[in-house]
Amino acid sequence: MGRYGCSVPPAPADRSRSESESNYFCAGLPFRRTRHLTEPERAALRQRIVRTRRRIVASGVGLSVAAATAAALAFALMAPRPGLLPALWAALLVPAWAGVALGIVDGGSPGKRWAFGTGLLLLVALPAAEFVASRLGVGSVSPAVGRHLPSLYTALSLLGGLEIADRIRRRIRLARALRTAEAELARDGEVWIFGGPPEGDGPVVPAPLGTDGPRVEVLPEAELFVRGPSGMVPRLSLAPIRRLAPARLFALRVPIPGARAEDPNLRVHRRSLSPAERSELSGQAERLRRRLGPVLSSYLACGLQILADAFVWGRSGEELWFSAGTTFWYAVAAATSIAYVGRIRAAHRLERDAGHPWVVTIENADTAMGDVPHMEVLPVSRLLWTERGRPAAWRLHRP
Repeated sequence: MGRYGCSVPPAPADRSRSESESNYFCAGLPFRRTRHLTEPERAALRQRIVRTRRRIVASGVGLSVAAATAAALAFALMAPRPGLLPALWAALLVPAWAGVALGIVDGGSPGKRWAFGTGLLLLVALPAAEFVASRLGVGSVSPAVGRHLPSLYTALSLLGGLEIADRIRRRIRLARALRTAEAELARDGEVWIFGGPPEGDGPVVPAPLGTDGPRVEVLPEAELFVRGPSGMVPRLSLAPIRRLAPARLFALRVPIPGARAEDPNLRVHRRSLSPAERSELSGQAERLRRRLGPVLSSYLACGLQILADAFVWGRSGEELWFSAGTTFWYAVAAATSIAYVGRIRAAHRLERDAGHPWVVTIENADTAMGDVPHMEVLPVSRLLWTERGRPAAWRLHRP
């Protein structure tokens, strides 16, 4: 039994009510059908699983050895005044700065690379400017540079540490998925095939393979990519499968009393929400409320910054509470808190949408009642629900 209660989408006659009212999507593509991997494909996939697991273990062992070596060196170099705190600090800096390097080289997004790159540039440029100024005999560039550099160093180290922690979390999820994938391969080696254009004019309905557009193959219980549009994927990665309420393309639509579109060429109607659609809205609201990770991480980093400034760099008073690094984490904590409040408000609006009996449909004035509406909009949150019969993008790529 998989996380959906079955290894593959069962036949309509065998489905429960909730299953029969759900569609499956992966990477924005709708489910098409299933197939069994051939024995050579299973053997090749098992080898890739072994190689991926070895890479995960090797990266963990490498970081652990480097951190232990740094701690031992710090403990030895502090003699005759050895202490546990400098050794622990040195041990933490190794994975932290590994995270800085990974954030710059493989940050995954331009914004993250920019943040890591800017921080590292500041730590290099400010001492360099001080050195050049002293050589030229023009004095210090800024009296605050020397005072704030240790705090900035700590802030960038913590940022790298959060990056490493996030990568460890993802590696743990991947390791669990690999174990599940091995069980799937030993049992039946069945993959789900998702294919067809992720966007377009036609409604999303099951269609035979061979249609134009990308195609991916996924092990359903492990949620691992097996094959992409260009063949076997170069590296095993997670492939979240979304289960959405199907679009009720031809449900009865009735006029909304007193409602009139500003554009005379459009017509505003409404249709009832199905129980599956209401359940999806409630589930998305709950997921938004549970996304506390960024908030907790920023508050933890802020506390660690204060502790490092106090016990490692010997700061106190105003220099402790309003150093450059602490001020940075104050801003990050405020930003993540504001974002979480926004998610809570969005969750509340989705809950109200789930409590509404209907959704607004917008269509051309000459659209026949049996045709697919141009779009559907939730009445409270004003979010797009479907567009030309397809689920809105935020439903397909939700966190």
